Amino acid sequence: MAEHLLALERVGVTPSAVKTRADLDAVDALIVPGGESTTVIRLIDRFGLAGPIRERVRAGMPFWGTCMGMIVAARDVADLEQETLDLIDITVRRNAFGRQIASAEVDLDVPVLGPAPFPAVFIRAPWVERGAVTACSCASGT
Repeated sequence: MAEHLLALERVGVTPSAVKTRADLDAVDALIVPGGESTTVIRLIDRFGLAGPIRERVRAGMPFWGTCMGMIVAARDVADLEQETLDLIDITVRRNAFGRQIASAEVDLDVPVLGPAPFPAVFIRAPWVERGAVTACSCASGT
């Protein structure tokens, strides 16, 4: 999440955390970053935000889901009974590239980037198993 906040601040946006209905009502767009999708969807439900997020996105509020955020926004999660916000007509597969233990940080030699090793991070990311993700569908919620 810290990377998202820094990127937003670099382009002149003042980000704020959304934890309540009032917080959601105060924002113009919503970014759901990486993390643990089961925990986040439970928190969204616990704080009564699932319905209001769906309503706002379907009414045109921009929504960006990175990694876990894409899982939360998907219609279905392959091979799991996991609740989602059902914002995008896709089926995603969690941990598509392996379990947490398969994540790694490796220094790579990439001469075009200079003499110092490039710090590469390989994570257990999801993939879209069915459907297509487009900027239009993410932004409009349709």
